Amino acid sequence: MGLEFTLWTPEYGHVGTLDYETADISQREREVGVGVITGIRGVPLEALVRDAILISTYSDGQFVDANGRAAWFVRGPRKREIVSRTERISVGLRDANHIAARRIVDYASGSSQATKNAQASAMLVEMVREQFTTATDTSRNAPLLVPDALAYGSTQLQSFAHDSLVDALRDVCLAEIERGNWLSWGIVPTNPDGAGITGLGLTFQVFGNARGVDRRGQLSLSAYTGSLSKLTIVDNWSEEATRMVVGGSGQGASRLVERATRSDLSTLGPFGLVEEWLDATNISTQSYLQAKAQAELRARTGRSSYSAEIAFNSDLRWGREITYGDLIPVEVDGVLRDARVEAYSVRRDQDGGTQVTASVEGYI
Repeated sequence: MGLEFTLWTPEYGHVGTLDYETADISQREREVGVGVITGIRGVPLEALVRDAILISTYSDGQFVDANGRAAWFVRGPRKREIVSRTERISVGLRDANHIAARRIVDYASGSSQATKNAQASAMLVEMVREQFTTATDTSRNAPLLVPDALAYGSTQLQSFAHDSLVDALRDVCLAEIERGNWLSWGIVPTNPDGAGITGLGLTFQVFGNARGVDRRGQLSLSAYTGSLSKLTIVDNWSEEATRMVVGGSGQGASRLVERATRSDLSTLGPFGLVEEWLDATNISTQSYLQAKAQAELRARTGRSSYSAEIAFNSDLRWGREITYGDLIPVEVDGVLRDARVEAYSVRRDQDGGTQVTASVEGYI
């Protein structure tokens, strides 16, 4: 039972399974995962270089969670400690989503690459291709596999000149989720059992409705039956705005400005109008500026959400009955609501014991 890492490097190719003392990895939808491994043994220091790749696999001793494989870059600090004439090596990790954090949308405002009017899933694919496989500046291209995505989501107007790519991808997904369509993305290992570093590919994938398995009809989770250790329900209006005023390109009286208002909320009481300003100087088209105002207004509308930590037991095991990205009904206030496993962490201690924590999340 435990967490296993396989090491790949450009120089050494497929090095093999890592021998180590402790590890801690965490992933969350639409974000860059983080991790650390300590007490690495039997590996040349030269193999643990920047951007060496580790493939993580979780097993409970009998069953391997093949869908839970993840790719990690050696990207955090590499530290060597010499204690009682014994050297201990530790490395910090970033998951493969870090690739998206290495690019900005490096195109001018108003260009076809920086302004999009497309279905959400296709927009994600276009954005990544234009930064990695069909970039105008070919020095930016890299061997990331970007297949077509299944058609999913609504049509969006988005503008993100010079934004971080990982932020732009997140904005598209969250705008879709706010419309009731769950959407995410991830960079996953391709052919992790291939021979040599050239046998290992990394693929950008779009996930519509769920990353993992649809468990509806198979099981449901509830804090009242003990399958959830804690259920938290939050009604949050702390960052709410009922009118967004967004400033685009230009200066003074010639500056583009668009407004979006929730009249159903702004008229609730004498102080219901809550205005918020946003600089969006990278947007030079009025229709895209209005779309930005509408999207920001939706994002700043108070919402009720829930999150819960899964209580694992002999009948509910990570990697078997449930894993990262699964779609599972969760009981909230007596109603079964669709939730996704949005985040997880796996820790292995010095004695070889492994602990998994995972949370399901959603909106009411």
